[in-house]
Amino acid sequence: MIRIFLVFLIVLASSCASAPKHPTAIYQAYDGAELGSDSVASILMVVRSDLRDYVDWVQIDNTTIDHDEYGEIRIPPGTYVLEWGRKFPVSPMVKLSGSEKREWSTNVTLEAGHVYTIHAKRTVGPGYRIYSWITDDSRNEVIWGKKYTPGPYDQLLK
Repeated sequence: MIRIFLVFLIVLASSCASAPKHPTAIYQAYDGAELGSDSVASILMVVRSDLRDYVDWVQIDNTTIDHDEYGEIRIPPGTYVLEWGRKFPVSPMVKLSGSEKREWSTNVTLEAGHVYTIHAKRTVGPGYRIYSWITDDSRNEVIWGKKYTPGPYDQLLK
């Protein structure tokens, strides 16, 4: 039993060591000259203070923005269909592929001058849970989804 747990920890540590890079480039989701931050809404695809909390891609009204290229989206205020996804690393002992893919979708109204973050994060260990939520960082509130709650094994990653 202890050997299985040690193998689990090694696989977990190796998956954390290969975390993706988080670009800072900004995708401008409108034509024309760059608008000031008070005229557009900003959507962040990664939480800089927690590099385990990010999305791989965001799709806004059929335009896909890839996390490998952009870390932020600037878009005119309005109501949009947002879709996003993430491929989470998991132990091959839990899932042979070594990953768990999730996708979400919602309608959201974005306000000018506001910064929003799309979150996607999972707990670790047996019985892991996957969470996704959107925050309006300007108001410090969750506007969609259920916020991440740490599991009993998450303290191993600190």
